[in-house]
Amino acid sequence: GLTIASKTRITNATVGWAMFAIWILGIIGLSFTLPAIIYDYRTDGEYTKTEYYDIAAETLVLDIRETGYGELDGVRLKLRGHDGDEIKLVQEFSARGATKKEAISHARSIRYEISQADSVLTFDSNIDYSAETKLRGQDLLMTMYIPYGQKFVMLNDFDDLIYYSFGYQGFSASQIIGNTWMFNPSGLECLTCTNYSSSSEQRRETYEELYE
Repeated sequence: GLTIASKTRITNATVGWAMFAIWILGIIGLSFTLPAIIYDYRTDGEYTKTEYYDIAAETLVLDIRETGYGELDGVRLKLRGHDGDEIKLVQEFSARGATKKEAISHARSIRYEISQADSVLTFDSNIDYSAETKLRGQDLLMTMYIPYGQKFVMLNDFDDLIYYSFGYQGFSASQIIGNTWMFNPSGLECLTCTNYSSSSEQRRETYEELYE
């Protein structure tokens, strides 16, 4: 019995020292790798691209295509109205890197597609990367300017891209998909919604607070 107890204590001590050694090695390894990781993320960079879309139809359709790394949630879209004839889409690509030049290079590595078929604009659900791309906090913020008076509808899970909730203007999340919308100088109007309360003055004040 004494021999077995002694062997057990020796074994436990050996395992304990082995785990302690592994922990020390891990700390040492982290002390070398952590500064390098921090250095790779120390500077941010971005570049902007603007695209225009001509929609001849009475109603614009906004749809979504599942693609990219869904769990990264790297795309946000703001909707605004404007006094113009075309749809204007401003895309702000951003990322981080060890230098400004490297950060911009990482931002330019973002792949994101928007396709047009007549009156339908289909947006990727998320950004995508080439196999060689390093993940460096890549992000895409888009602002779509829709002409005043242009009707539009959103399909499927398009509201997942929307950066600002429609609730700020008196609408619920359940109203976004399936209804017809339109911007005017007073803000956002739902042409087919029922049972919402938001006066033109309230919507105008909210619109100015969010976008101007």
